Amino acid sequence: MRGNASRPGFDPGFTTSTLAEIVDDRVRVGAMVRFEVELARSQAELGLIPPDAAEAIAAACERAVDDLDPVGLLAEGWRSGTPVVPLLAAIRAHLPAEHHVWLHHRATTQDVIDSAAMLVATVARSELARLVAVVTGHLTTLTVRIGDRPIVARTLGQPALASTWGQRIETWSHPLFAAGERLAQVALPVQLGGAIGDRVDLPPAVVAGLAARLGLDAPTRSWHTDRTPVTDLVYALGRVVAAADKVAGDLVLLAQPELDGLSMRGGGSSAMAHKQNPIDAIRARAAAHAHRGVASIVLAAPAHEFERAAGAWHAEWFALPLVWQTAAACVEALGDALATADHRAARLTPRRGSSR
Repeated sequence: MRGNASRPGFDPGFTTSTLAEIVDDRVRVGAMVRFEVELARSQAELGLIPPDAAEAIAAACERAVDDLDPVGLLAEGWRSGTPVVPLLAAIRAHLPAEHHVWLHHRATTQDVIDSAAMLVATVARSELARLVAVVTGHLTTLTVRIGDRPIVARTLGQPALASTWGQRIETWSHPLFAAGERLAQVALPVQLGGAIGDRVDLPPAVVAGLAARLGLDAPTRSWHTDRTPVTDLVYALGRVVAAADKVAGDLVLLAQPELDGLSMRGGGSSAMAHKQNPIDAIRARAAAHAHRGVASIVLAAPAHEFERAAGAWHAEWFALPLVWQTAAACVEALGDALATADHRAARLTPRRGSSR
């Protein structure tokens, strides 16, 4: 399958190389193809379609994947009304005519798109968990190194009472760990509701079988217009980003040389050679800000009308890959900042005009 691993013009600071691959058009279309394969096999197990048709569909899908142009297929979807139309046409080109009727049997476009999004989410969530573990590991190391050292805690930005670095780091690590745990608990359900989401002619065993084959959860009803699975996921990601953003914000402040703070890898300045900007923490904050913007496309969307939304649902196709990428960028950048963080006593800032 032809495809590109990164979107032209998308700033790499707001994604990671791994997440760019995970949400790549090639992977997303591949998840759609996998849905069609496992749907046919699940239905064949229950006698809803002939077993030989299911195997023929699987073989046709495997051959079609090599010829698919994911970007072109998604673009064609806006001309034909749904990307599943050109996808099915590509599969049928490799499928004997007597089996055409069994391809995409009792399913609809939304079943394919939503299930594919959840398949992508399973991989993306694992990568987020890995990134969170990296950050919490760095925080543990930092606690061991400087946890007993005293600090002056600050409230409303002003010096307050005596505390320790360990206490401050604990206020960073616990919310992030809890947010990661919550993300791991969010259900990732298969979608199979049929043409209008009423599951007519779709026995529960088909849904359960398809979910098991895809490694997704089996919901008791379709969620064509009940977007709770999607919003739950985005809210959980938002918690991870908020926790990471808090740490990154503190790191930016603690990098000020006049504070008893932390040193970390610095970026340069084109005008002031003495500056060591905490660029990794800054990147984390920028990605967090971008994340809230793209998440709002899902969370602030209008209610999905009737049995399938016209527009609000389609906007999720655009938003969800960006939600994942910006979240990953935020956490990765925070990990990069913490990897080089160490205690640094306060020092005076250079006078204006100094080159050091």
